[in-house]
Amino acid sequence: MNSTFRSDVYAVYVCLIVCNGNIVCRTFDYDSSTFNCRLFEGEVNTGSIIHSVSTSCVGAVQFSPQLFAAYNQPCYQCEQHRYLMCSNGSCLCPPHSFWDGIQCENQRYLGAPCSQFDSCRRDIGLQCSIVYNICLSKKEIPLNIELKMSKFCFSLDSTNPPPIIQWSFNGNLNDTYGVYHGISANGTVQWISPGYSGYGMAAYFANKTYCLVPHSLNLIGSSFTISTWIQLLGNAPLNSSEFGLFTHCENKTIDKCLYLTVRYGKLLSSLYISNNLTGNTFLTSYVWYHVAYVYDRVALSQSIYLNGQLDGILSPSDIFQSNASQMWIGASPYMNNYPNPFAYMDEMIIVPRVKNASELLDEATLVVYYRFDNSFVDSGPNKNQNGSGTNVQFDANGRVNQALLINSNNSFFQTSGFYFLGQWNYPYSFSLWIYPFVTNGTLIQVLSQK
Repeated sequence: MNSTFRSDVYAVYVCLIVCNGNIVCRTFDYDSSTFNCRLFEGEVNTGSIIHSVSTSCVGAVQFSPQLFAAYNQPCYQCEQHRYLMCSNGSCLCPPHSFWDGIQCENQRYLGAPCSQFDSCRRDIGLQCSIVYNICLSKKEIPLNIELKMSKFCFSLDSTNPPPIIQWSFNGNLNDTYGVYHGISANGTVQWISPGYSGYGMAAYFANKTYCLVPHSLNLIGSSFTISTWIQLLGNAPLNSSEFGLFTHCENKTIDKCLYLTVRYGKLLSSLYISNNLTGNTFLTSYVWYHVAYVYDRVALSQSIYLNGQLDGILSPSDIFQSNASQMWIGASPYMNNYPNPFAYMDEMIIVPRVKNASELLDEATLVVYYRFDNSFVDSGPNKNQNGSGTNVQFDANGRVNQALLINSNNSFFQTSGFYFLGQWNYPYSFSLWIYPFVTNGTLIQVLSQK
């Protein structure tokens, strides 16, 4: 391989990275004769592609519905997101794209088929004809789009790492988004109910049982956050035991093997032998904890969070570079003696980005968040589905978007499933916006059922 070819490959790769870092870029080309890297909003199938002998190389970003899982969710779920942007408090499609019910698509050009009002490029005078179901213009805009290329050089597979992996542990080891399914190994993972939130289920790891995820996860050069809920049991003394949580290990060398554990009663993250970060707080048995590990590739830092609060931080001496072909949840053969969890675990989530402190605090402490924007949907991390209203209405004049209108003696909103409200020594708080019509009345009432 000569040096000219190597430099061209590197330049195309840099062009690819620049495109991937731009939320509106879907296609790019690099011309090795002029050294120009050009970015395009249009997908590679926009217009016609003419094959020709040239010095240009074209690449494109591949998209799939799971990349847009945070669509229409609160903005904290799409901070630093590659595919969605925050607008009016929600995660929405970037400019010049539209939501087709599954994912964000390019807005269409002249003559392209369309089926909804926002599917055509209205910024250049196009609109979707309800008669012909194509994008038309009153001004007869001529638009010819071509991409000349000699070969299709690169395809950026955006799904590894995917935007989110989630094991809910509701009676199975499946990934909510259908890719990273796990299987029981070294025994059978058991189940307990309720889970950390007071409903659903949680996984019970005992007798060195673990969950094997036989799917590669490429974390080379990527920031990421791993979070989960754990409850340690009293089968072994915490101050002399180790409880494995998660392992991502390409091989047993420095910075190619990550494992997260509770060692001698404290959280620990290790990039194998070196770069060990130990938390400051000693955990106790039979208490649910939210734990999170954050690796910031840009700032080159490792952080541990316990119940949404920073519990330890370290600047590693090397960059984590692992592309493991499988992962382990619970005990792991990569750790000495398969550390025996004897623990409950619930809601493990991996995202290829840095979650900020505010986001982790919400994840650890926010139980429900009702926006009352024409629905009783819980927009918080737990997705409580028990909300309902009696003799209530949604009003457009809310403090933030819409509001819930309660204007009679027998109108109310109710919800249930708050397990920790009935548990000893768990603090809680309520907050809400109100616009009172009278100066007396009940705002919140908590009832328990025996």
